[in-house]
Order: sequence, then structure tokens, then C-alpha cells
Amino acid sequence: VAHRNPYPADFFDETAWNQMVLKALFVNSEIYLIHDFDKRVNKKLAGMLADFVHERWSAGREISPELWRAVGPYAEGDIIEDLNKELHHPDPVHRSAAILALSFTKSKDAGKVLDKHAHLVKEVNNLNSWDEIGKTVFSPE
Repeated sequence: VAHRNPYPADFFDETAWNQMVLKALFVNSEIYLIHDFDKRVNKKLAGMLADFVHERWSAGREISPELWRAVGPYAEGDIIEDLNKELHHPDPVHRSAAILALSFTKSKDAGKVLDKHAHLVKEVNNLNSWDEIGKTVFSPE
């Protein structure tokens, strides 16, 4: 239902949309294939996904770097710290996702984190779109 299908973006209410996105991430499905994803990102979804990140990390599990696509525009406070943590991930795809997410937020704290890690920004700038990150996660070279 979620992939390459305009119906959810056009007709799901916010709660149904958010649950679909959370479920897609839970089953490790591609976010970049969800039609009009960026148009439907919302603050409530960002909060749900930030909670999901903490649950996964507490259980010692990985998260999809695509998750940050929905969180970035609403990143502030603790979420900025979570993204800062991702900047230290051993996988450059995770670092690229954190950089993209930080660049999409209006938080001044995000700019400070990016400035502090300017060397990482240069290192991972080859993955500079969410679609490129998604394709790399699901079709590694």
C-alpha cells in the first residue's frame, strides 16, 4: 500500500499516515518509495519516530537512516542530540542522513552541530539527497 501509491498521501488522515510510516520503518521498508512523503511529514510523526529511535537503540538495534527524513524538519532539543549521535555512526550512510536532517531543520543548535562537524559534512557529501540515501540502504554497492 505504501510504495509508489498516491492513495495514502491523498486520502489517509494524519494518524493513519503516521502509522503507515512507522510500520514501514518497523518492517525495514523503503521510505523513498512512499509517494509524496515529504509533503506529509508532520511534527507528530517526527515525535513518534524520535521515540521509535530510542526504543530501537535501547534494544541494541539499528534504525534505518531514512527515518531522519521525517524527523529533520522538526528537530530540536533532544532530537538534535540524537542526530549528533548519528554523526558518529561507523556507516557513512547514517552520517549522511544525520547531516541532511540537520540541514533541514531551522534550529540554531543544528547549525552549531554542523559547524562543529564540518569535516564530516565534506566526507559524506556524496549522498546529498534522501532518495540517494534510500537507494544506497536498500541497494548497497
